[in-house]
Amino acid sequence: MKSSDLKKNLRELETRIFLIYLVALVFFLGLSIFANQILREQAASQATSFIKRMVKLGDFKEIIITLSQAKLPHFNGVVYYDNQNTQVFSLPADLDPQILNQSRVTNQFLYGYINSELYFDQNSKNKLGNIIFIYDRFSYVNIVMGIWLFLVILSMPLIRSSRKAVIMRYEKDLQINIELARAELARKVRHDIRSPLFSLQGFLAATKSLSSNERRVLDRIVNRVFGIIADLEEVPNTALSDLSNYTSVSEIIKEVVKEKQLQQRGHIEMLCQFEPTEFLSYTGLNRVQLSRVISNVLDNSIEAQEGSGKIIVSLRVALGTNMIRITDTGKGIPSDILPKIFDKNFSFNKPNGSGIGLSSAKEFIEIMGHGKISATSKEEIGTEISIELPVKNYPSWWLDRIKIQGIDQVAILDDQETSHDAWRMKLKGIIKCIHFTRADEFALWLKNNEGLNMLYLIDFDLGKGKTGIEIITGFNIMNKSILVTGNYDDPKIQASCESLMLKLLPKPLIAEIPII
Repeated sequence: MKSSDLKKNLRELETRIFLIYLVALVFFLGLSIFANQILREQAASQATSFIKRMVKLGDFKEIIITLSQAKLPHFNGVVYYDNQNTQVFSLPADLDPQILNQSRVTNQFLYGYINSELYFDQNSKNKLGNIIFIYDRFSYVNIVMGIWLFLVILSMPLIRSSRKAVIMRYEKDLQINIELARAELARKVRHDIRSPLFSLQGFLAATKSLSSNERRVLDRIVNRVFGIIADLEEVPNTALSDLSNYTSVSEIIKEVVKEKQLQQRGHIEMLCQFEPTEFLSYTGLNRVQLSRVISNVLDNSIEAQEGSGKIIVSLRVALGTNMIRITDTGKGIPSDILPKIFDKNFSFNKPNGSGIGLSSAKEFIEIMGHGKISATSKEEIGTEISIELPVKNYPSWWLDRIKIQGIDQVAILDDQETSHDAWRMKLKGIIKCIHFTRADEFALWLKNNEGLNMLYLIDFDLGKGKTGIEIITGFNIMNKSILVTGNYDDPKIQASCESLMLKLLPKPLIAEIPII
């Protein structure tokens, strides 16, 4: 929501309040005029009965005296005409003759006139005369205005709270829009950085001519950039919070270990030991939170080392559980201290420790993840942290291998050349490939080659607002396509692939995915 939207909403609120006040005022004024008329008509009816009796007796003096003593509390004036339309008397004595002119516009607005004809009998025969009662239409306006003003004052707190609610809604919408914009920017940056990095990793793995020192330097550079990408993943995405997560535990561990290796610059040896079942290591936990848990545990293992040491992170999937073990060769924890390490604000043998890392990890794993975390330790030997997380059955978009048997050709659509280089290395000498960097070129080629038995490897973000999913669904080639993207961990992309029964391949796995 823009600031102009806030001003517009506040103006609309003020307009609605003004209209409510105006309608209320008109209603009260109309009610007062109507009630005034009813009361005056009742009073006029009573006075008419008295005057009729006196007129029959011919006692006009008694009429004048009685009405004068009553001081006409309900009327501005009373005038009696006989049956010849001659004015017999008018009260009060100083009654302004102009008031009697009912045709005047001002009189019609200010005064009400009650005309009562007097007859000698009940059959309306033998007219005695005509009596006119004049009253002020707005005699109750002051009372009504006081009531209206009182209600306006009473409603002021409600108006302030309504205005505050509009501003708070604006601030909330603004914050959500900012978060969404940051998330979208982070997604694009991650996409643009990840693709060449994955390709670079593939080249490093395939290149034999580098010395160990040169390879270590390049690995550090790549890992540093991956660390920056991990920071970008801290950007919250409120709009996607209700989507199911499919998080690969093995991928999270690899990314965090790479980040820690970069930070330590080789002082502490860190190894990943995964069993073949790692490809099944999916969980429903949020990847950012899970990254923090692994990072916090590794930080504790690193701090337990004295100068140099070794940390091994193992992973196996069995009996529906992701079993993670983080073992270090540090100082170990005394047996009387070990039960307290997951307590909030408890820190052992760390001068600057806050006691938050392990306690928050336990809270997240056991409450949010429905898993378990525990620790075993021996002094001067080391500590092992065990984490158990329920396995989430791998999604329908999950791909364990690429099948090219019976395929004539592979078409690859990706807007980054580094991705094409990675596929050239992967598929060289295996199958014929055709490469496209622009969606329009691919679309034109596809229209002219629909009869071929093809496999399509298509990137998600193709630039200029075009996505691979749009291309795939537009040409109805879901059963022949694989979506290949560095944004494989985006829940929205995962949900789209799941709904379309479309296979998804993370770009980090291009070098590892089997070809059969």
